Amino acid sequence: MKYIYQIEVSGLCNMRCSYCPYPTSKREKGFMSISTFKKSMELVKKLNQNKICLHNFGEPLVHPKIVEFVKIAREHVDKVSFSTNGALLTRELAISLKNAGLTKLILSAHDLKTLIRAVYNCRGLNLVKPNQISLIFYHDWANTAKRKTLSSYFYRLFPKPEECCFIKKDWVVILWDGRINSCCIDADGIGVLGSVFDEDPLKLKPKPFSLCKNCHKPKG
Repeated sequence: MKYIYQIEVSGLCNMRCSYCPYPTSKREKGFMSISTFKKSMELVKKLNQNKICLHNFGEPLVHPKIVEFVKIAREHVDKVSFSTNGALLTRELAISLKNAGLTKLILSAHDLKTLIRAVYNCRGLNLVKPNQISLIFYHDWANTAKRKTLSSYFYRLFPKPEECCFIKKDWVVILWDGRINSCCIDADGIGVLGSVFDEDPLKLKPKPFSLCKNCHKPKG
């Protein structure tokens, strides 16, 4: 692997959105431990990355140590971000995240009232910009979502990418339990390659697996 795209600090979510495969995922769910996170960040440092995202499936703000995780991450990289549904984002938590070193917050626009409250709670902190609000769900998680959005049908009209960025550029995702996965939209962990606790996880190489044949994600 050459780049860690995301670290899934939380495998648990406080929402059950119908367009997301999380509610029907069979993968075990839990929180990443401090030791696993530190091991993951050591790999990020070895790869000379200057940024990291602390999300995948699950909601980062559900994790009771999310502020501590942000602080640890900033000891290794210049930019730390994560995507959130915003439901748990209080003003106090937003300030704590900012003080810990969070540089960017991406808000999901699944619910207008929640979105407005989250944006308001981030006022003056320079965490959220207009282009960091996710308005369109353009893929269907390789056809694993229970309910597909209209935009996902639209994008299926485009030619299927020959090779995604994960395979082409050797990107990976680290799951909450430390396993290393080939794909960021693989809710069940089918494409797991190994673990951060392997003897030399940097030798792991992403490869095509069963979900790839149904993937029409625009970026690959």
